[in-house]
Amino acid sequence: MSKKHKYFFKCPMFDFKVILVLQDRELLKPYGIADKPDQDWYRGELWQDTDGRFIVWVADPADYYTMVHEALHLATKILDRLGIIYTGDNDEILAHYQNYWVQQFWHKMPPFAGKEK
Repeated sequence: MSKKHKYFFKCPMFDFKVILVLQDRELLKPYGIADKPDQDWYRGELWQDTDGRFIVWVADPADYYTMVHEALHLATKILDRLGIIYTGDNDEILAHYQNYWVQQFWHKMPPFAGKEK
């Protein structure tokens, strides 16, 4: 897989950098992320590296469901780092922030790139 499956984002609302890596775990090595065993259940993950960047990895570049799952982890981790409290009574910020990341990632995933939702 080529480098075109590694994408860089900077959140315009908060000062966090995010990297999306699709499929190729070799692209994770520069961030100090050890290779994980190749198992069926292992479809994606989220890490924060020593520079504070969040790295989202999705094993299958067509796996929209795992991407949405990891986008929720990303949104909660960033809101937690900022000390923004969200509960069942005020979870709109979480819903909107997850939606922001889903939209960003959607447009980079090869099967969906350039297509409207």
